[in-house]
Amino acid sequence: MTGAAGLGARDYERVFAVLEACEDAADLGQFRHAVVDAVQHAFGVQGVTFFTGDSVADAFRDAAPATTGDPSGEILDDYLRSWNTSDVFATPAALQRLQDTGGVCLDELPPPPEAAARYVEQFLHRAGLQSCNAFTFSMGSHRHGLVGLFDPDPAAVCARDASTMRLLCRQLRVVSRALPGFQPNPLATLTNRQREVVVLLSRGLTNARIAAELVLTEDTVKKYVSRALDSTGCRSRTELALLAAHREDPRETRHNRR
Repeated sequence: MTGAAGLGARDYERVFAVLEACEDAADLGQFRHAVVDAVQHAFGVQGVTFFTGDSVADAFRDAAPATTGDPSGEILDDYLRSWNTSDVFATPAALQRLQDTGGVCLDELPPPPEAAARYVEQFLHRAGLQSCNAFTFSMGSHRHGLVGLFDPDPAAVCARDASTMRLLCRQLRVVSRALPGFQPNPLATLTNRQREVVVLLSRGLTNARIAAELVLTEDTVKKYVSRALDSTGCRSRTELALLAAHREDPRETRHNRR
């Protein structure tokens, strides 16, 4: 996969076609569906997926991605139920390639670990998919998009197509950051311990109570709160508490209150 050098008029036309299809999206959901439909049409592949997450690795846990080429939803259901934790594109080698170059195809990867090898044979190949490719781009505020192209034809996505997709993703990065109403989670910048402190803060606990709950000193709690204020841009404990109360995962809340 090289850069945009060597691409021709037809390649740029495909990029413009996808960008035009998604430029009027009203929100992230419309944007993702517009992208997968336009990419499928422009690149002529059977299936396209669009996952998002706070990181590339986190995107594989997206429970409601946009997809094409799976009218019944059976392939996606199978993936979410049994395979997303062993996706070959979530292996260290694939994630490193995605980070370094923005894209990777299955044939470029070294022999995967056992679980990922089963994913390739028992999920991808069993579904008849031989050309398997992933591309990623930053969407701002620590959110990332992950676009997959899949097809039964092993040669469906050539090196030129991959270069075009990488160019497209660089442009989608710009478009996605201008989406109306797109509000990334500002708490994603916090460490796990900082988030634990902020969640307890949002429940009205004092520094002393938080310290006792997490087995920390009060001075340490004060430092975590101060760093959380700096990271999120909140101007007070009250504002930080309100932000955390709005963003808190209800499943996590139920678990922590048991």
